[in-house]
Amino acid sequence: MRNRANRGRLLVIAYHFPPSVSVATFRLLRFLRHLSDCGWDVDVLTARKERYAVRDPSLDAAIPRCVRVFRESASEALPSTSPPENRSASITVPRRLAPAGLLKRVVRSARAWFPDAGGPMHWNRVIVQAGMDLVLRERYDCIYSTSGPLACHAVAATLARAGAIPWVAEFRDALSDNPYHISPTRWHRLRRLVSEERVVRAASCVVVTTRAHADLLEQRYGPGLGIMVVPNGYDPSEYGPAPSHAGRFVLVHAGNLYGSRSLEPLLLGWKEWIAGLPPGVEMPVLRFYGESFNLEIGKFLTRNGLAGTVEAMGVRTHGEVMGALRGAGASVVIKSPQDRVHIPGKLYESLGSGRPVLLLGPESEASRLVEGLGAGVWVSSSEPAAIAEGLRRISVQAGGSLEPPEEFRADRLARVLAAAFDSASGRAIERALPLPCESALSGANLHAH
Repeated sequence: MRNRANRGRLLVIAYHFPPSVSVATFRLLRFLRHLSDCGWDVDVLTARKERYAVRDPSLDAAIPRCVRVFRESASEALPSTSPPENRSASITVPRRLAPAGLLKRVVRSARAWFPDAGGPMHWNRVIVQAGMDLVLRERYDCIYSTSGPLACHAVAATLARAGAIPWVAEFRDALSDNPYHISPTRWHRLRRLVSEERVVRAASCVVVTTRAHADLLEQRYGPGLGIMVVPNGYDPSEYGPAPSHAGRFVLVHAGNLYGSRSLEPLLLGWKEWIAGLPPGVEMPVLRFYGESFNLEIGKFLTRNGLAGTVEAMGVRTHGEVMGALRGAGASVVIKSPQDRVHIPGKLYESLGSGRPVLLLGPESEASRLVEGLGAGVWVSSSEPAAIAEGLRRISVQAGGSLEPPEEFRADRLARVLAAAFDSASGRAIERALPLPCESALSGANLHAH
């Protein structure tokens, strides 16, 4: 750790933060746990809790006590002094529209035509004012914004100009190359490209989570733009108590499914696999944690006679889900057939659990990662027979203990991210520990083995 006089001060602009149940929340929390050890004191400017549709009150306890949190106001609210929410309360989940319903299709179409309609109302204006107050009052060495929503970068750009502060912008998900963002017209596509270019050109450094995304940005805007790959990862401290299954094969899927990421091919493959199991074998179980926005699971299970071997667990606390991954015989991760840019964050959490992984999806950075680590089974086909064979193969590996890959530990990734802040702010730092991957500073692939 640096001495106090040589520490940097970082202002984080993030919409998702505890108690928001979002993958963006957990990525940021993992970094915040370790940035202090990298010599950075952190303030977070974020949304008020009431804006989050899905909330887990227990997540407030995960905020590091050294991090100051400002919720749409420049009035400081420390986790140690702010009134805690009722941590015994259950997760709040709003009622969802039926995936196959007419109203759901209308809403999906409206969001494609009017992308700003789904954003946080008036958040930009409120956060910019609070941020201005902080920038005038405090002395920050760097600003770090993470999207989505894209508004985080717009706020950071305004504050960076006003305070002449270096700015590191993170695209947690791709913007113009995101297969889940539907562009109904050429104008919509150009609008995303313009928004993306503004961030890439203005920021001191751009952080992305995959090599594929970095390559696309470099092809579009040219080399030398300071694009850094800092993948998602895992933190060993997050895995809750693992349930015992007494030898029964339990396959766990964790995370929400939407767009072209559907549970249906897996369920059809599961149906074919268990139909071919020998008589007298203890029936395996597939447990799905999260929500499905494109398949009515209950009706599908009843229609296909799977209600006894597939359990829809719904939305659970992060600790419970992580414990389920660690206690499972294996986990399954589904990647969209159209998505060759992203690697699902749950893949890293599955790797960190030490259990084998069944990956369903096209040839991509994710499949090369699983195969390169020897971490499980990759199935590229969506045909039930191919998935059934993948299930047979992963069931043979079930219960085996794999060594979680050290390069994706949160503490190592935080040091890589801290190097971006050091570089952007022009701070010369001597580190007690080497960076986990020095080549990441030039945008090299952190996934190479």
